[in-house]
Amino acid sequence: MRHPFFIMLKNLVFIVLPFVTCLVFQDNEILSVEYEASTRGSSKKITIRKDSTFIFDQEKEIELVTKKADWLFLNKQIAKLDMKKMDLFEAPTDERYSDKALSSRLTITTKSHSYESTEFDHGNPPEELKGIVKVLTRYLTSE
Repeated sequence: MRHPFFIMLKNLVFIVLPFVTCLVFQDNEILSVEYEASTRGSSKKITIRKDSTFIFDQEKEIELVTKKADWLFLNKQIAKLDMKKMDLFEAPTDERYSDKALSSRLTITTKSHSYESTEFDHGNPPEELKGIVKVLTRYLTSE
């Protein structure tokens, strides 16, 4: 016969484990994905949330309903990333240093943290971010 302490411990694990797992996944829930590109005299920014998309292009500001397919795609792409290493992803080109390209950055915000990429040339992100950036830049009107 099993000791009552071990029976109680086993029951406690089955009660607490789902709760803790749920909290961990909630902390990683994506709240927003933001792409910003700027240089002297020019700036673009898009912020996508589950229900709303905000586009800032120079002096224009537009709010749209987020396309469900885009939100799901972004979440799938982000799930493949090690967000803690986003700032280490290497930019393939460096034209932003001479103003030949806008300097861009991607920020992913969860309930518990914001993760920022390294800077990269607008339209030419690190390989790990290409799918995400492609979806975001589609929204920019002057592309």
